Amino acid sequence: MQLALPDPGSVVRFREREWILLPGTKGEPVAYLRPIAGTTDDVVGAHKTVCSWIEDERIVPGSFPLPRLNFVSDHESAQLLWHATRLLLRDAAAPLRCLSHVSVKPRPYQLVPLLLALRQHPVRLFIADDVGVGKTVEALLIARELYDRRLIRRFAVLAPPVLCDQWENEIRDKIALDPVVIRAGTVASLERSVPPTLSLYDAFPFQVISIDWAKMERNRSSLIQHCPELVIVDEAHGASESRGGGQQQRYRLLKELAKDSSRHLLFLSATPHSGVQDAFLSLTRLLVPGLNNEDEDYQQRLSRHFIQRPRKEVRDAWKDQGSFPDRESEDVPYTLSPRLKELIERTTNLCAEVVEEFDPDSRNPASLWGALAIIRCVNSSPASAVSTLRKQAGEQPVEPSDLESEEAAAEQTVADPTDNPVSDENPTAPAQRFLSKLTRSQRKELRDLINLAEQIANSPDDTKLAACLQTASRLIKEGYNPIIWCRYLRTVEYVASALERTLPSNVQIVPITGRDADEKREQAIREIDLEQPRVLVATDCLSEGINLHNHFNAVIHYDLPWNPNRLEQREGRVDRFGQPSSVVKAILLYGQGNRIDGHVLDVLLRKARKIYQELGVLVPVPTDSEAALSAIFAHLLFKRGGQLNLEAEDSRNKTLEEWDLAIERERRGRTPHYAHREWNTETVGEVIETIEEVIGGAESVRKFVLSACKRIHLPIEPLSDGRTYKIAARYDDPRYPSAVLQAMPDPRLRKDIRRAGEWRVTFHDDPEDQKARRDRQIDYLGRNHPFVKALASHVFEQALEQEKEDERIASRCGVIATNQVKTLSVLLLCRLRYLLNPDSSTPLLAEEVGVFGFQGLRATTILTPDEAMELLSKAKPTANLSQTEKRELLANLKDLVQAWCDEKMGGSYAQLFEKFRKQAEERQASVRDGYRKLLPPDQTDQVSLKLLWPPDLIGILVLKPEVGS
Repeated sequence: MQLALPDPGSVVRFREREWILLPGTKGEPVAYLRPIAGTTDDVVGAHKTVCSWIEDERIVPGSFPLPRLNFVSDHESAQLLWHATRLLLRDAAAPLRCLSHVSVKPRPYQLVPLLLALRQHPVRLFIADDVGVGKTVEALLIARELYDRRLIRRFAVLAPPVLCDQWENEIRDKIALDPVVIRAGTVASLERSVPPTLSLYDAFPFQVISIDWAKMERNRSSLIQHCPELVIVDEAHGASESRGGGQQQRYRLLKELAKDSSRHLLFLSATPHSGVQDAFLSLTRLLVPGLNNEDEDYQQRLSRHFIQRPRKEVRDAWKDQGSFPDRESEDVPYTLSPRLKELIERTTNLCAEVVEEFDPDSRNPASLWGALAIIRCVNSSPASAVSTLRKQAGEQPVEPSDLESEEAAAEQTVADPTDNPVSDENPTAPAQRFLSKLTRSQRKELRDLINLAEQIANSPDDTKLAACLQTASRLIKEGYNPIIWCRYLRTVEYVASALERTLPSNVQIVPITGRDADEKREQAIREIDLEQPRVLVATDCLSEGINLHNHFNAVIHYDLPWNPNRLEQREGRVDRFGQPSSVVKAILLYGQGNRIDGHVLDVLLRKARKIYQELGVLVPVPTDSEAALSAIFAHLLFKRGGQLNLEAEDSRNKTLEEWDLAIERERRGRTPHYAHREWNTETVGEVIETIEEVIGGAESVRKFVLSACKRIHLPIEPLSDGRTYKIAARYDDPRYPSAVLQAMPDPRLRKDIRRAGEWRVTFHDDPEDQKARRDRQIDYLGRNHPFVKALASHVFEQALEQEKEDERIASRCGVIATNQVKTLSVLLLCRLRYLLNPDSSTPLLAEEVGVFGFQGLRATTILTPDEAMELLSKAKPTANLSQTEKRELLANLKDLVQAWCDEKMGGSYAQLFEKFRKQAEERQASVRDGYRKLLPPDQTDQVSLKLLWPPDLIGILVLKPEVGS
């Protein structure tokens, strides 16, 4: 039989220490305890049965240690203790609990998806904000909030393999949880560490899973059986229903996960709509079953589960100009050398000749893709041309193949699909099948073209390469660090080699292609020296999802993308929230007189850019597959002697007309519903203000750190800009608290600190400060930074120590003489606790720091909470008092302190305590209403709050009127 435990939220005694007994799930066999001076990181568990059987292990009622009135300090000490107590709050009595835990300072607009999610149960939300707006942060805030409200215990992120490590780092760095990556290379080692009674998904509560690993038949069933309560799907557009095999497997996985109506689902994509309505509906119907775009209430139903805000919306409606850089777009033409022009035109003519001979009606998509594959490789670079054509110059037979799968493979290697993984290998298969049709004379022409390409490579005839080298050199001199985007990996190798020969030796050249394993790509980015100029040469394997904005601030499109969506994805790697540079460059490199480049520019890219600038949103080319994009280029192959294949022309015109109609629909029908403008700077600002009243803001952190460093004699000085401070680098100096030193960066691992002998920090995380922070290697100190937490813990723990008064940096009692009061006033610093939804199966603890106050030793007048708080923050000593006088004044409060923890808080102070309680109950109602305000109206009655009385008496400050004031 188990003994009854004290009430949840109360102070208890266990193993000769005081703890806070945390509320747990009803029926749970473990009791969770937090040290009275600790945070959620310090929680321990005790088995209830063991606590009942073993007397020395019992959990019994305790009391918060009272201040010792003979230990007296000053007003600054009282303020320091106030700030430390508030900064240690993790289960804060604020309507958004996650902000007590996260290390990132979200922009107001990034809270809107979270506010929408709180009005849903289960959460089913599609976050389709623009590239670089911060969808990862928005999703992680939702995950952390659901976790802190105990609505979930586990969550999983399904992501493309290349993004798994990035998600792992984001979860750990931004929301302070420890995830594991589950994919082919990690699953065996993870499973070896799992007890046989648990599944992989139960043993590790926070998971980042490769969606391409999870979609496999042998892995899918286990995930579905043991799936966490929340699933986040990154790059969700790649899992819509389609004819592609890999994409169809991903869709099947999501469809089965969505069948559990209680599961929370978050879809993330900057390009949710590829232009195919059915593909878009296939995803949104997983969130909103039965959704039909023909219904009158379609837009209203969708808007409850869909949020899409272009950057223009964020900048204008949220007045958030500083969060994003300005993008300067530039077209850089180059003149085709005679030999380069000859290579391109002869190749195009050869392909057109073969298509017209063997497929005169252009009815075979595979034939068209084969021609486009060869043309695109030749346009990319001589190296890519040689690699593709050399294997085809012989007369080897070609085995028959599945034309449908061959066409799908051709789309991946020739087009720029944004809803399927892109392949940067040269399109050998479609080229081989196409060129197998060549006659002997055409094969001779092919060999001549190979020889011509070899002669052009790395010669002055390659004017495209020369223009790129010149542009990259110019950008480096202007202080930019560019990414050069190429379509094929042979081109990456070719361009990177030329850059290494041409640019100064201090410029880092980093080539990355799809052949590099995910870990190798991550390592290549990590090893970049941010103090030296750098150029990344990459294929589109890095153009989706990867954060590169901390390393690069310009892009050069060496190969023009054939899909406008890809253009935005490439540029979005650098043009995104948190980019340290105020301006990013986006350069389109194109050949004057090159029909393919001119067509891509005029028909697709320039038009897409113009529409994006006008509407603030990317309108995709409406296609049923990437194959339809070929219609836009097909007529170039068939234009012979001024004649144009009419079917190709009709197909091209139809595709472009559909795009124009989609643009016009967007222009006329652009609705604020998907931006959710009911949440704006004013309404979200009110929520933020409510939260910061409880947990403190940047100024609270600054004041605390400066005061605490002063108290422990750790040198900290402001720099000339007034926003940056330098802290002396002390790694193992015994004069300072070891926990504080361990929370500082190790100078042995930070070259900038080791060289300067100081650590530079700021308390501002505004976007306009981020470039300066990056350039000068300045760290941001928010409330959840390990250094701030270590300082606050040290101050609080030292204050609670009953011994070593002289070594204490903050005392719990203070007395000052001040001209701010005319009557002796007493302030009581308290930590209040509440139980949120105490009758539910998962009640929550909520805490805040408050101040009670009264005037006169007999408490003749009660101060309001605002009056008491104003005195604490503004009153300063204006006259001296001796230690004897201070102790005598405090001695008058002995009975009050002793009565504080009496069960009935009675005696001569009973009426005073009752008035304090009424103030606390008013605050309780305000906190409860703050929670209710974020819920839908029909759920507000589900929120209840119980005040736990008495609060912890943290400290006492006596304000004596200055003589003559």
